[in-house]
Amino acid sequence: MPKPDLHGVKILVTRPLAQAAGLSRDIQDLGGIPVSLPLLEIQPAKPDRQGVLSLGQLETGDLLIFVSANAVEFGVTYLPATRVQIGAIGQATAERLGAAGIPVDMVPERFDSEGFLAIPSVQDLHGKRVVIVRGVGGRETLGEALRARGGLVQYLEVYHRCCPHWDAQAVRLALDADVITVTSGEALENLAQLARLPGAEDVWRKPLVVYHMRIAGRARELGFTLKPVITAKPSDAAMLTALLHWANEHKGMEHA
Repeated sequence: MPKPDLHGVKILVTRPLAQAAGLSRDIQDLGGIPVSLPLLEIQPAKPDRQGVLSLGQLETGDLLIFVSANAVEFGVTYLPATRVQIGAIGQATAERLGAAGIPVDMVPERFDSEGFLAIPSVQDLHGKRVVIVRGVGGRETLGEALRARGGLVQYLEVYHRCCPHWDAQAVRLALDADVITVTSGEALENLAQLARLPGAEDVWRKPLVVYHMRIAGRARELGFTLKPVITAKPSDAAMLTALLHWANEHKGMEHA
């Protein structure tokens, strides 16, 4: 049986430009054709006064949670002097913290908010302060659940997610792709905006490979017609495995 590869498959990599290189390189190593079209731009945000003050109130045993690699990139300069418990949602987040020399105490087996909430040490947070480092306007699931467990939760919002400007060339890139990778809910919403541009209607019928069943469900709500492939984990390796599975299932298709 031939080894599965991505030979000739045009794959739209929709991550912010600074985060796309690793996956694009892996795709190319397997014979695929990575095409970069960022569906998100990440811009630094100045945290509000309350968020910064909350860091100074942290004591030993309190909890500081980074929700993404972007949260580490833009939030690591605000680390408190006090040694607190550090949580990371996602392997990429933990690796980014490790690269910055910051020890990580809590990483969930399932790399999302629900997985973090299953960690035994966060079941009872009475008397503990919790600061969640995230982008502006992130999901409330984690904060609400930790408050319900007694945690005194504050947010440190250190970046904005922005929708890029697209031109006719961006539409052509999307239409020419055999499969589209989507790694966040915001990127999916922006892909739907692109699909509504004149001449881009075929984007609704493109195969999607996504990071989470929540994203897959939203894709169906928005009107994407094919059932998305869902990766086993939110990681480059899992994305590559899912792309290989998709390509193997579609052998015999001709790729321009």
